[in-house]
Amino acid sequence: MRPARRAGVSSVVGGLILTLVFISMMSALLTIEREHREYVASLRQFQQEELLKSREDLRLAYRVSDGTLMVEAENPSPVAVEVSYVVLSYEGRVASAFNASCVIPPGLSSTLSVPIPQGRPSSVKVVTRRGNVFEAAEEAPRPSSARSSLDGVEAVWPEYSGVQECAAALLAADELFIASAPGHLVPVYWSYYGEPRLAGWQLTTAGARINVYDWGGRHLARVELPEEPTFMALGAGCLAFATSRYVGVANPSTGNLLWAKPLGSVNYLDIEGNTETLYVLSGGQYLHAFNLRTGAPLLIDVGGCSFVRSSGPLTVVVRSGSLLLYSRAVELNRTGGGYYSAWAFPERGLIVASVASSPPILRFFDLSLSLLKEVRLPTGFYVEDLAVANSFWAAVAEDDARKTLWLTTFGADGRVIEVQTLASSPLGIARHGSSQRMLRGEGDLIALECYSWANYWKGASWTAYSGGWVLKDGGLAFKVPGCFMARLSRGRLAFIDQRAQLSLTRIAEAPLLDCCLELLPRANEVYVRAGGPPKAVEAEAVVRYGPPTNVNLRVMSLPEGLSASLDKSSGVPPFRLTVTIEASHELPPREYRIAIVAEADGVALASLPLTVKVYDRPTLIVKSTCRIVGHASLQTYATSPCFTYSLHPIFDPWRARAFVNVSYRHPHPVSLGWGGALGEVTIPLEAPGPLYACFLHRDLYGGPSGKWEKRLLIYEGGGTWRAAWSTDLADDAQSWRAERVSLEGLLKRGAVNYVALAIAAVSGDAQVDGAWWEARSPMEDDFQLYIYSRDVVVAEGLAEGQVVQVHRADDGSLVGQAAAGPEGRVVIRCGDGQLDPCGRCFVTVTPVDGAPWQSAPLTLYGGDVLIFTG
Repeated sequence: MRPARRAGVSSVVGGLILTLVFISMMSALLTIEREHREYVASLRQFQQEELLKSREDLRLAYRVSDGTLMVEAENPSPVAVEVSYVVLSYEGRVASAFNASCVIPPGLSSTLSVPIPQGRPSSVKVVTRRGNVFEAAEEAPRPSSARSSLDGVEAVWPEYSGVQECAAALLAADELFIASAPGHLVPVYWSYYGEPRLAGWQLTTAGARINVYDWGGRHLARVELPEEPTFMALGAGCLAFATSRYVGVANPSTGNLLWAKPLGSVNYLDIEGNTETLYVLSGGQYLHAFNLRTGAPLLIDVGGCSFVRSSGPLTVVVRSGSLLLYSRAVELNRTGGGYYSAWAFPERGLIVASVASSPPILRFFDLSLSLLKEVRLPTGFYVEDLAVANSFWAAVAEDDARKTLWLTTFGADGRVIEVQTLASSPLGIARHGSSQRMLRGEGDLIALECYSWANYWKGASWTAYSGGWVLKDGGLAFKVPGCFMARLSRGRLAFIDQRAQLSLTRIAEAPLLDCCLELLPRANEVYVRAGGPPKAVEAEAVVRYGPPTNVNLRVMSLPEGLSASLDKSSGVPPFRLTVTIEASHELPPREYRIAIVAEADGVALASLPLTVKVYDRPTLIVKSTCRIVGHASLQTYATSPCFTYSLHPIFDPWRARAFVNVSYRHPHPVSLGWGGALGEVTIPLEAPGPLYACFLHRDLYGGPSGKWEKRLLIYEGGGTWRAAWSTDLADDAQSWRAERVSLEGLLKRGAVNYVALAIAAVSGDAQVDGAWWEARSPMEDDFQLYIYSRDVVVAEGLAEGQVVQVHRADDGSLVGQAAAGPEGRVVIRCGDGQLDPCGRCFVTVTPVDGAPWQSAPLTLYGGDVLIFTG
């Protein structure tokens, strides 16, 4: 019996061994299959990108004129070409590389303009985002395209004789925009984009081409759009446009197309103040927002939006009956209530919204969307546009059937002063987009700039336009006869009549204000504790152009329980001012919005919205100045086609991960130079020093030294790159090696910086086997280049004498400490390597209400700004 028992045990053990072997084999097979899928996916992506790269083509010709090189780029290929750089060489040496970011759709062309730093170049090359390099040929000289007047437009200036003086008068506002309907007359646009000297543009459209002229009629640039534009807006030195299929932005100064994205059925387009945010409404209900310069999407397909309007740095949106307040494409606040249309007046601390009820109601809010008052309107009175003056306000409204358009003025108390019928048509009122701008208020005046209605005769129908009314004290001050469209601008009225004649006239009832003023805050947000100590924020008043003038300052939209005082009530800019804000014990904890307004002669010249965040207990807010360059934002940059970079994907079911591989590119011959992965990063102004970058790198190179180098390069401008870090590829870094690289003095704060991870050939006979290296984050399996302030944090919002301490979270040991001075701000230097780039810590502040205060454990990065509410 004993041998049989042993045999039974052996069978069980053998079965278990076979089971374990089977499980191990299945696990290995599944792993192999998963890695194979990843390889196939990455190979397919690489092949697709290579296919698109092989199909790119550009026909290039350049000319030199007045110190500027202009490259005419035509795209005959079937794919869109994204141009990244124009590279100028002098006698075989690369001297300058200029960022010329633009998108050239298939079959179209664009003009790339770059300054010439040192005479006529020997060669001009254009580098695309996919890494292709095309060389331009110099075209034969051609006659000057300077012109003395615009096509079909005769400029008439009743009061002025000099062109520069006319431009100065017209461009006293931040920007002036007069448009016309296609087919009626030549559209004319004006814009001023904040240069220290006076300058301006005149734009005319001819199909999909926009010609840009200066005020003397000299041709400056030509912008080639994908299609004929249906909407255009000027602001921040850019021309935003929409066509039947695209939306995009061009630079009117150079003619370069900065970006274009497929988006159709656009019925509203506007640029938000100086925030460089472009808002687009498509399909009558889908809201999009883009970064004006780069085209990066900020909002995509936000449905249910029926009304959009931007004013200064604020944008109001009516979505599914709710009223939403945006700035920089970030929702600040919302309230419900069946709204139909809305307008923001940050210079008056007001948000006004109309309610689609019976009878209709207008609601007046402060900037925190707290209700101030309601005004009941006549039945069937739907407000399409509204403007506010010092002593009255006006509205353009239509009836239920959209057959009649009225202009109604109201007193400050909401009583009706006067009702005038603008148009009555059996065909209905003709509107452009979801929120046509018709009224504009300025000081004591409101201008009816343009309105439209439908007409018919003997079976034919057309749209008629009119405008040029100026209102004062609720009544009509004067009306420009035969005016097609107008624009009120700092005491002047620019208008265009039915004969396409452009005119500028002085408004006797208004002060002339040629000073363009801007209020620049040190911070857009203030953090206070209800019942806690007051907090201060600094701002600066600067003159963008025009003669300085004395301005008065005041605070608008203050809710009950929140007080704000200014250290000066008036002054002649430039000057600094301090706003001190305090919250009472009774003020509910939430976000509030106030506005600092600078005005002269009753006209608001600038407004500065501030967000005040009120807390009910001591709180520490952490704002990071650490910036990360990720693999998704990289693009190829190379001085020769033999350099490139690629992504080595890492499997992760939750998000895309990859290492960056910088390498020699087969089968191109090796040439001296460098190339690799280019990224851009903006360093905050408040980032303390010293700035560092950290990453891990490795390679398997086994060749001789002195042939290849790994480099981290910083672009200094003018075609110059500086190596912040370099090491020989033969550095025996076969396993991951950490690098901390000092970037202090190389990166500019408050500006876009370009950083490149590159491989450089330093010898003409360099062997190509193993000529590559990889980079990744020091903290996870992904490429993330951290740029941070090493071993330092900043504490703000403190009282004089308060001590801030930073401790390690694991053992409580002290990392760093400092005491606040009178300004309430202190820089805390931490121990070596404690925040390199980050560490798990807690913070104590002493004393707070007579006792120490301690935060919860948190991850701090080098350069973080710790804002204490008190």
